[in-house]
Amino acid sequence: MPRTGDILYTGLDLPAGSSLAGYSKRKVPCPRCSYDHGIRRPFFESEGPDDLHKYFVALDCEPNFAAEVGVLISCFALIETYVAQLLSRLIKIGEQDAFTILSSFQSFSDRLELLKALVKVQRQDSAARDAVSRLLPRLTAATNMRNRYAHGQYGLTFDDDFVVRSFITSRKPREIRKSLDAIVADVNTFKRLLNDLHGYVYREEMPPP
Repeated sequence: MPRTGDILYTGLDLPAGSSLAGYSKRKVPCPRCSYDHGIRRPFFESEGPDDLHKYFVALDCEPNFAAEVGVLISCFALIETYVAQLLSRLIKIGEQDAFTILSSFQSFSDRLELLKALVKVQRQDSAARDAVSRLLPRLTAATNMRNRYAHGQYGLTFDDDFVVRSFITSRKPREIRKSLDAIVADVNTFKRLLNDLHGYVYREEMPPP
């Protein structure tokens, strides 16, 4: 077994060097717990477990899912860069001044709270106010989603989905189940938000309500 280095008989009788394609969902009985477990890369790829293989994490089992988590977090980093430009247009100051102001806030959520407070005191007929008001709920939702993925503990189900258990601030842990299609949908949500941010900042396109 990968964590101990002990041999686990899988029931597969294949010539050395054979392709393992199509066997990742095969299940074998565990001699320790008597349950059936799926055979995955850490169990039968390479010549044997080394120190790193003994301490693999759930995302190691599904590279495609892990890649999408990385894309999602990268998209959020791009989303963060637009907030200074939103503040610049909202209160009509230079982007460098807006960046300096926002850099004094440690968390992205606090920066959004500043924008929310400023929106409340802006004139009702301000185009910038309307645009930022439309973007703020989506920015808040994106922040919460990013935190779940970035600060989550990942577990793999027998159906090849992931369970993401998140510990955010002082709230109770929240557990959500995500398939690969579900995280791709979350990534696309971030990309649509990026598109609308870019459209407003650089083309003065009003974000959708």
